[in-house]
Amino acid sequence: MTEIKYFTNLKELDCSSNQLSQLDVSNNTLLTYLDCSSNNLTQLVLNNTQLTSLGCGGNDLSQLDVSNNTQLMYLNCNDNQLTQLDVSNNTQLTELNCNDNQLTQLDVSNNTQLTDLRCYGNPLEKLILAASQQYKDWYDSIVEEYPDLDIIISE
Repeated sequence: MTEIKYFTNLKELDCSSNQLSQLDVSNNTLLTYLDCSSNNLTQLVLNNTQLTSLGCGGNDLSQLDVSNNTQLMYLNCNDNQLTQLDVSNNTQLTELNCNDNQLTQLDVSNNTQLTDLRCYGNPLEKLILAASQQYKDWYDSIVEEYPDLDIIISE
């Protein structure tokens, strides 16, 4: 899907359920919505500062860099091969689904707007939360799933 770079005014893209192995939307600077889930992606290039919603679940991603996506509110990266996920720059994030990856640690202490966190099916050992975070709706289910989880509340 190399020709997508010429659609510079593109705001929404749903290319889910195809056979894509790579996707570079870095030239699509106005993109706010991207659903590229259920492909064979091993590489996803994102530099889109306007992106608010990203669905990239069901791929073969071993890394995901969302550091430039500071407006991101929704991120679904479940069912990949991620061993780490840095969402520290995504302070607008309200929903995060990173189920079924290889994450051993998850730090959402900068994500104080987060109201929905799904991180099941990972070998999680450590979860870092913010003291001001509204995590009461999902905290109990995470503790139930991971009774030995080291939970750190950062100030």
